[in-house]
Amino acid sequence: MLFNKQPPIHSFGAFLQYLSKENNLPFTLARNSNGTQNYAEDMDLHAAFQEKNMLLYALLGTVKNIGVNDRTKVLYNLLKTSWANLTSTQRTQLWEVIYFLQQIIPADKVLTIYLALRRDKVNRKHLTRSALQFLFQHPNSRELIYFRRRAVQDVLEHVLGKSTARKINSLLQQTTISDTEAQYLQNRLYRFVNLNDEGKELFVKAFVPRSKGRKPAFYHLSHQKQQEKVFPKKRMSKTISVTHRGDIAANLVHLYRGGSNPMLQEALTKTVADAAQQLPQFSGKVALVLDASASTRGVGEREFALISQNVAFKLVLEKVVQELSVVPVGGTGDLHFPSGASDLAMGLIQALEQSPDLVLIVSDGHENSGVGDLEKVVKTLPSLNIETPIFFVHSLFYHKDDLSRRRPAPSLPELSFWHQDDFEQVLINAFLESKSANVDGMIKFLQKQLRGRLEIFDS
Repeated sequence: MLFNKQPPIHSFGAFLQYLSKENNLPFTLARNSNGTQNYAEDMDLHAAFQEKNMLLYALLGTVKNIGVNDRTKVLYNLLKTSWANLTSTQRTQLWEVIYFLQQIIPADKVLTIYLALRRDKVNRKHLTRSALQFLFQHPNSRELIYFRRRAVQDVLEHVLGKSTARKINSLLQQTTISDTEAQYLQNRLYRFVNLNDEGKELFVKAFVPRSKGRKPAFYHLSHQKQQEKVFPKKRMSKTISVTHRGDIAANLVHLYRGGSNPMLQEALTKTVADAAQQLPQFSGKVALVLDASASTRGVGEREFALISQNVAFKLVLEKVVQELSVVPVGGTGDLHFPSGASDLAMGLIQALEQSPDLVLIVSDGHENSGVGDLEKVVKTLPSLNIETPIFFVHSLFYHKDDLSRRRPAPSLPELSFWHQDDFEQVLINAFLESKSANVDGMIKFLQKQLRGRLEIFDS
């Protein structure tokens, strides 16, 4: 989970935080007041990061919490850009992203992309292939072509050429065709998409004005089913308890309550190892300021909720980070049983003394020792030429927690987690922002995640 306070957008980490914001600028065909065309005000920002690293830019469009408006811009840029200098491997990787995005972006928005590319007069072979596959392999192609016939015809005439599209339409209506005509269809159409009898019928219908009358439309809902497959929503009970926030934290809660035994320790070790296998790796050095002060214990039904998730995050970091330096603030013992005050400012100073590539301050946000000191230290760092990326990571009981009085360092970029599933998003953002960001490693991780989701589609 992300919050509004973000650093300037110069790194892929900051760019990903920007993409994860809600209600980002929409992609629209409307022209500006001066008659020029800029489909969204942040298109230049997208283009800049695509130029930095096209594959990483593309893969960020497949991350879980990206808004549909930004996924749309990523798809538009991938289709618009020339692939002439790319290797076959790189093209295959981008094809996977395009296929994925066309599955989870609403069909009307995908059509808007193709209409924009028509307006831009962009002609690419990968554009032709993706457009034809989208139109004729969509789960609801018949409805899509029926309700958006004019737009579909415009797209077909653009990607195939107007005269070519109409000649293909004519040939598909013939009962018999010559070998020359069959070769024409192979070279101009079938090399891009395989059409069965139904597909040929739909191609012809794209050029025939639809009959009057109305019928229910469902094509615009198909992306929701695909999204639910790869990004399933957490099924939560009406009451969130301390043991409903991930397996690692649940085991830790039992340990804090005095339930230590070999079976519980073994379960904790296994859940940490299982979680780490699903998270990105980091080859640099991370300093973790771990808030284990008395306030992280909580009371009543929330007792041990925050400290268990804080320590769960630490245990996972030990598995995925090459060199981890932990700076505990309060707490006692190996599991950092909550106690003491939260002097976060001193914790940050000690963390920076380790010369890390990245600092993560994990806290409930209650700075009950030296109130205001953390923000003062943060504001002093630029004058000391300290440019180490620092994130304040909020530990929450639930994603709707009120943080209005729990922001001790408003100047810092903020991330958060309340459930173990949120660790992935936090780590992707933080690792991309670090001084020694392992871009190749992150690309491999995101590709692994993407291929797993594509397998879900295929199954």
